[in-house]
Amino acid sequence: MQLVGSGLAANGVKIEIIGAGISGHKSNQMLERLDRDVLSKKPQWMTLSCGVNDVWHGAKGVTLEDYKKNITAIIDQAQAAGG
Repeated sequence: MQLVGSGLAANGVKIEIIGAGISGHKSNQMLERLDRDVLSKKPQWMTLSCGVNDVWHGAKGVTLEDYKKNITAIIDQAQAAGG
């Protein structure tokens, strides 16, 4: 995220980065804290990087079907919050 911020700043775009990522979290955990950690801060933009931990943890991971549901719910909620 810092790289994006630096690139924007170099082009005269001032932003405030609100880091909400937690290392090791899976899509279900991200969805669970989406409102508290992201949407409640009313960001204009949100980036989403997710998926490796969902499969990395094998049997303790997230199934493909649940992953699709989680990511769809995150996107739907973010778009709805954006007005």
